[in-house]
Amino acid sequence: KKSCVGGAKIGGIYMEGPYFSVKYKGAQNEEYIRDPNAEEFFDIDEASGNIIRIISIAPERNGAQEFIRAVSGKVNVAIGHTDSDYDTAE
Repeated sequence: KKSCVGGAKIGGIYMEGPYFSVKYKGAQNEEYIRDPNAEEFFDIDEASGNIIRIISIAPERNGAQEFIRAVSGKVNVAIGHTDSDYDTAE
């Protein structure tokens, strides 16, 4: 597909949220914070043109470990906006 719009080429997206701790949500709208969902992530990534490169999640969220296993080959997973203890994060 050829674009008629000039400008910078996006190298990738850092997806920040919505899989965060409510306690450390920062500026995120609490209404949208939820547990990690790999199917949802892959749908969002596809809609982005498959350019999500990094996603931050709170590892204490329900389903986080499964999510990390499911997306690790596609995207780098970082810890962010978390209320996790050391053992959970490890």
